[in-house]
Amino acid sequence: SGGRTFTITDAAAFSSFDEPGYARAAMTLRCEPVTPGTTRLYTETRVDTTDAAARRAFGRYWFLVRAGSQLIRVEMLRAIRRRAERRGEGVPPGEAGNGSPVTGPLPSRPHRCASG
Repeated sequence: SGGRTFTITDAAAFSSFDEPGYARAAMTLRCEPVTPGTTRLYTETRVDTTDAAARRAFGRYWFLVRAGSQLIRVEMLRAIRRRAERRGEGVPPGEAGNGSPVTGPLPSRPHRCASG
C-alpha cells in the first residue's frame, strides 16, 4: 500500500506483521518418502491479509491470477521431477534435461517424484 516496503527479518516479525492494507504469503515445498527411491513433493501457498480491505483486494487479484499461479506451480514441480529423475540416472550435477543448471542441492541418493 502506498509503495512502502518492510523488512521482515525472521518468522516472529513475519507472524506479527499487522500493518493495514497488506497480504502476507508463505510458500512451502515438502518432500515425503513414498517407497524406497520414490518421494512425493508437495507445494502449498498460504496467504493471510491484515484487514478486510486487503482481503477484498487480494480476492480480486487472486481471481485474476489463480490459474496462472497454479500453472507455474505445476510446471515447477514437473521441472523438479525431471531433474531429480535425471540425477537418479547418473547425470552429472549441474546438468538438467533442458540444459539449464540445477540450482539447488538434490538428494545424494536417487529419489523419484511420484505424480499426484
